[in-house]
Amino acid sequence: NGSIMSTSKKRKRKDSIKITNDISNNESLELVASMMGPIKNIALTTVDKEILLDRLKIELLDKYHFFLKSQSKASSSSPPALAKQKLNEDEDENNKDATLTMMPVEVRQSIYLRKHLIVGTNECTRVLEKAIRGGYDENNENDAVPALVMLSRDLRPPTIVAHFPYLCKQLDIPIALLPGKASSDIGRVLGRRVASVVVFMRSKHSKNQMKIPHRKKNGCNIEKDISKRMSSYIDFAISKIPTKEPA
Repeated sequence: NGSIMSTSKKRKRKDSIKITNDISNNESLELVASMMGPIKNIALTTVDKEILLDRLKIELLDKYHFFLKSQSKASSSSPPALAKQKLNEDEDENNKDATLTMMPVEVRQSIYLRKHLIVGTNECTRVLEKAIRGGYDENNENDAVPALVMLSRDLRPPTIVAHFPYLCKQLDIPIALLPGKASSDIGRVLGRRVASVVVFMRSKHSKNQMKIPHRKKNGCNIEKDISKRMSSYIDFAISKIPTKEPA
């Protein structure tokens, strides 16, 4: 009799526990406690999320042949020219400019774009902490600084990225909090399985002409063009961030 009663109690406990299959409804990132007081972030609509990711893919990632260093050198998704040149990307800084001149235009475009697009929790944290320490020279127009953080709302556990709202608050940087299974959606456009955090960097020279002859192609400056397009995308993304709770 005792074993039957204990079994029935266990069943009642299981029945009383409500398990949700929709793990994307993680609201803990919308209100984060900090030493600066509560930090509130409102998630974008699903439609605006799709618009932002589609525009990111078409206007920046595809246009400038973006690939991540972590992607396989022999990846079938990368053109052969890119795969051959990836080995040269980690050379000494003193030889970097000379190396860039020898690279195909597509490779240079991807390298410049990666300066403005930081992916991954650790990398993004380092970039924001560097900005807080004053590690970027405001007088150097070639120095890109954090301007926008894209954060997926579905990451579990949320404590992994809970520090980003606090860092952004210190830097007065807006957060585009994406709803649904955003980590998979962001990863898809970046060519990886998942991506939870992306920091968009804005260069001062996005509005000024850079005079670097060896970086020109057909009279256009590659890095300047990327900087201007990135700046335009950042402004567009910020305009989509809600300022009020949906009715």
